[in-house]
Amino acid sequence: MTSRSKPNSRRSRAAQACITCRKHKARCELLDDLKTTEVLRCHRCKTLDLRCSYEDADRQSLRLGRKSGIQAWEQLVDLTDVEPVPRPHSLTTTASTTISNRNTEPQLSREESAPVAATSAALDLGILPQSIWNFRRVETGLWRYCGTDNDNDHYDWTAPMSAIYQISAQYQAQIHKPAPVTSLQRGGQAQSELFEDILEQSQIEELLRIFHQSFSPWLGFSVTHSNSFPLLKLVCCTIASRKSKSTSSLVADRLLYATEHALSQIIIRPPLAYTLESIQALILIALWTPLSSSNETEEGWSDPHLLLSSAVSLATKIRLNEAPDKYSMLRNMREQGLTVDPLQLMSAANLARLWISLTNAESALCIGTHRRPFSRRDKAYLRCFPRYPSNSSQSALDGNAEASDVRLRLLAETLSATEEAFSLQLNSMQEFESWHHAFTDALQRIDSCARILLPLKYVQDLDQALIFRAQTVISRCCRLLVIHNPVNVSRRLSIYHGPGILTSHSHSNVFSEVFTPLGKDALRVCEEIFVSLQELLENVDRDAHDHFLASAPDYFFYLILHAGIFITSFKFMLLNACKSVLPGASDLLLERIIHHLRLLQVPKMHPAKKCANLLGGLLELWTSRDKFSFLLPQQEPSGVNQHGCEVEGHEQERLRNRGLGGSSSSRSSASSPPNAAAIATLVSEYSFLSSPEDTCTTKPRDVAILQSGLDANAIGIVSMPMLDGVTMEVEWSDVLQDAQFWQNFLMQQPMFEQQQ
Repeated sequence: MTSRSKPNSRRSRAAQACITCRKHKARCELLDDLKTTEVLRCHRCKTLDLRCSYEDADRQSLRLGRKSGIQAWEQLVDLTDVEPVPRPHSLTTTASTTISNRNTEPQLSREESAPVAATSAALDLGILPQSIWNFRRVETGLWRYCGTDNDNDHYDWTAPMSAIYQISAQYQAQIHKPAPVTSLQRGGQAQSELFEDILEQSQIEELLRIFHQSFSPWLGFSVTHSNSFPLLKLVCCTIASRKSKSTSSLVADRLLYATEHALSQIIIRPPLAYTLESIQALILIALWTPLSSSNETEEGWSDPHLLLSSAVSLATKIRLNEAPDKYSMLRNMREQGLTVDPLQLMSAANLARLWISLTNAESALCIGTHRRPFSRRDKAYLRCFPRYPSNSSQSALDGNAEASDVRLRLLAETLSATEEAFSLQLNSMQEFESWHHAFTDALQRIDSCARILLPLKYVQDLDQALIFRAQTVISRCCRLLVIHNPVNVSRRLSIYHGPGILTSHSHSNVFSEVFTPLGKDALRVCEEIFVSLQELLENVDRDAHDHFLASAPDYFFYLILHAGIFITSFKFMLLNACKSVLPGASDLLLERIIHHLRLLQVPKMHPAKKCANLLGGLLELWTSRDKFSFLLPQQEPSGVNQHGCEVEGHEQERLRNRGLGGSSSSRSSASSPPNAAAIATLVSEYSFLSSPEDTCTTKPRDVAILQSGLDANAIGIVSMPMLDGVTMEVEWSDVLQDAQFWQNFLMQQPMFEQQQ
């Protein structure tokens, strides 16, 4: 992809500033679209409702004098063309080695497995969510919150996993431009070729061996094949072609087209004689989307929910949903001394495993989205298999049978609790007690499963131990998703219910006692996810089990992406709030994870590769946050600071007129940032309100880091205070324990819905 050349460091005089801003020596930014906006006004004049000389300016001259798209998220940046900009020593924390010097990946036999260098591709900031980029860089090392009305990116963070899928797909489309395949070609191949025409018998056996060795351990049921119904073999071979070095790209694509055609026929006209095989095939395709080397993910696989809803419909027709109850009944009969046919008991157990695996797959793809599972279940299905291995059953444990059942149940309980937590709604503080009780119960159930999982990864053989480790990571990711829900609840309450929601005596401690601890826990869990993942990757690397993580279900890598985007947005929020970086080695840890993911020998469209690419882009943007000096308006002369108090007075007056602010204040912008409602309502960046050079600010020692005396009217709105004069001398133990800090974090990012 062609990159944009580096723009001139100086802006044209014709677009330097409007007359009003020039008169007051204030920062002047023209953010309006020159083509579509009817009346042009600079950002400051629009915010203060002032007359702007841009209204009568010649638009052609403005186009020539202005870099198109001032906002950072509208730019394409080729990092290989960026000249280093010295960073302030107090603001810098980077990985030990730069991303451009990362180890390269091993070359594979298939063309699509070629390594992708993140630094060679232009990074489209518009692909990343603007809820991260509500912070605008106003000078080297200084980022400011620029308001919620700029946040029109269509990512709904009340459904975080839906947003992650969208971001990943758009980012992948940005860095890869595969050659398209016409529907005519695809349809002709799919209908003219049979499974036996694509592969020889020896190739079929090799691919089935790869599937059962690498992919079957992730399943909770045994895949059964029928010679008279080869669809399941076709699906297994298509999935295994991800990892086969001997399978060419052309053969893999032919398998994909044949699989797509066969499954479309099952969805339209399901074969009643092979319903169980059809259900298994749909589960497999939903967990491991077929990959094409010639195009993006095919439209037929773009919605695994459709595949799983078809599988649930088939399962309900044959009453597979009753299998857990039937198995539990037969097992209880045997425990009571009654005679039970062993074959009947084994058949019931296998059917129960298939149904729970189906519901687990559906839940894993529905959590964090606005989709609801199509299957109807009660709590009984969670209790038909053991929750932990029997101490007297070491032989069965070593044989993986009981271990697989334990994993199946623990995953089912974790996903069920996550679903319940996401279904909870808190629309008013009157509902808080019942909401908090249900939410705490769901969180405790997830933690209970995680506690049982923790030692099991140390008492299994290698393959089972690795899968237990991976399931521990999934459990932590589910906990992060669950915590994401009350974060959005706090924002929704503060946005839609306005000032005074937390002023009543019964709810005055809600944030300090409930939401603030959850905010702290979110950061801790996020770092735990990456620590656990690094341990898993190191085990895989050390024991040469490179096939293991490459065969993880696709949703595993999207859960990791959610944690990566969460911690990156947190870092930018922290940089804006305290002019400093999050202490710790999270950058180094993330770099190691990206390195290990890129070592996996998988095609370029594999979710692990997508995860590594997007995490690499996030890390590059964070570690290079001070290199993008040409993206945003140039720094204004020092005289810009002389009128900060005057401008703040205009803002306070407007807030009082709107009924959004408190009493007027004579404090400086540093010690008293504008009312939070001003940022959400007036869309003001406030970069001209304060500066480390501001003559009307108080001394840094007199500035409360996180405004512990925040006006009560601003508590329930959306904002991040603009702070100046804060240095690295701040004790981080105090910052991270400051209730106001976490309260602002919980209420900072805007909701997707429009404010009422």
